[in-house]
Amino acid sequence: MTRIMKKLVLGGLCAAFALSALGCLSLDSNNEWDFIERGNKYFDKGDYDHAIEDYTQAIRLNPLSAWAWALSKRGEAYRRKGDYNTAIEDCTQAIAYDPAHIYGYINRGYAYLSTSDYDLAIEDFTQVLTIAQQDNGVGYAISGYIGRGTAYHLKEEYDRAIADYTNAIDTRLSGANAYYLRGSAYYDIGEDNLAILDFTKALERNPKYASAYNSRGDVYYKKGDYAGARADYERALKVDPDYTSARKNLEKLKNEGR
Repeated sequence: MTRIMKKLVLGGLCAAFALSALGCLSLDSNNEWDFIERGNKYFDKGDYDHAIEDYTQAIRLNPLSAWAWALSKRGEAYRRKGDYNTAIEDCTQAIAYDPAHIYGYINRGYAYLSTSDYDLAIEDFTQVLTIAQQDNGVGYAISGYIGRGTAYHLKEEYDRAIADYTNAIDTRLSGANAYYLRGSAYYDIGEDNLAILDFTKALERNPKYASAYNSRGDVYYKKGDYAGARADYERALKVDPDYTSARKNLEKLKNEGR
């Protein structure tokens, strides 16, 4: 998503519609993309209600130009608010308008994951991969592999999940998340050493990945390496002092006299 917002300054004044840290937009703007870009700024700050308002205004101003993009972005904002059904409705409308609108499939796929409609999520992420292959969109392909892998993982189809996570990793652009997810799948099937390797690779790529420390600590605990487990739980809390799971794990070790 774009992180650039146009600033419309009329006569050197923007007080009429000023937004702290967001620049300004004139009250009489009829450019739908101005509202989309400001909506993106709101979205990035976690202000989903204002983002939804701006995406809706963009659709009103020029539905032909803004329809698919604004609908899919509004759908993502609804998804972040936990309104998954409305998110699915918006993304479905975006896809109906533009069947090749890959962002709509990505957002709807993640909404389906949230509603436990895993087979529908798999269909959407498979479509993402098809479109990404046609357009040579490596970044979108990573989203497709990780999203579909997550759906398979939640369905406990671990071999398929691991295959998709591996495909994401093989792009060499996936970052820490794909390693973390594959490590979680390995842990679920009892491949503890492979899980440790993947959690470690995730941490090499993101040393502030608290969940990876906590999960690697869980594997060490399972293997009886309580010192290793304690060290990782402490690292997780150093990164995120509010990480409840890591704190509870440390308390468990203490209560057990480990």
